[in-house]
Amino acid sequence: MGQYKNKEFLRSIGLKIESIRTSKGLTHEILAERMGLNDVRQVGRVINAETNFSSSEIFRFSVALGVQPKDLFDFEIELREEFIPPIKKP
Repeated sequence: MGQYKNKEFLRSIGLKIESIRTSKGLTHEILAERMGLNDVRQVGRVINAETNFSSSEIFRFSVALGVQPKDLFDFEIELREEFIPPIKKP
């Protein structure tokens, strides 16, 4: 089975990261440096929902931005019927 990727959810996190980054006057380069990244493009890939990322990445972003990890999840999504997996019958 391939890796699951919900682009809408990832985009919501990316928008939150971008909003906090700009409110603090940080460039992508400074954010990448604070995260210890050699490739600034990784910041853009996360913000633009081009890649999945781990909970460890959430931690790195939160520390680099000076916010709590929960702040990166401060958004609402529409819970649609197709998101709910069917219950398997025994």
